[in-house]
Amino acid sequence: MPTTAPLRYYTVRDYLGWGESSRCELIQGAPELVAEVLSPATAVKDRREKRDLYESAGIAEYLIVDPEQHYAEYLRIGADGRYGLPLVLGPDDPLALACLPHLVLNVGSLFGWSVGPAGGEAPAPGAG
Repeated sequence: MPTTAPLRYYTVRDYLGWGESSRCELIQGAPELVAEVLSPATAVKDRREKRDLYESAGIAEYLIVDPEQHYAEYLRIGADGRYGLPLVLGPDDPLALACLPHLVLNVGSLFGWSVGPAGGEAPAPGAG
């Protein structure tokens, strides 16, 4: 599987208005984070085939979001190059990503789900 592909993409800097607008370039290597939003038609593929593919490509963080059940699963690749058990996050749970260490997001707010009055503590980056 090639790891270099022409993609149209927006950088975080573009989104926040800090850089130039979108551009078409070659991206080399694996991304640090992949987020999959499950649909009934692709859930099995996302959980099995894509998980194995992303793990073999060395993608450090994998977030699987189930919009119907209102939860997310966070996986982080370990020193052995394998994903550990997923950290299951509900709408009230904060999500801390290793690739964005200074940003902690509430899962429910991030995906527009109703959130209770109190959330838990953020899992440490790399947990899971």
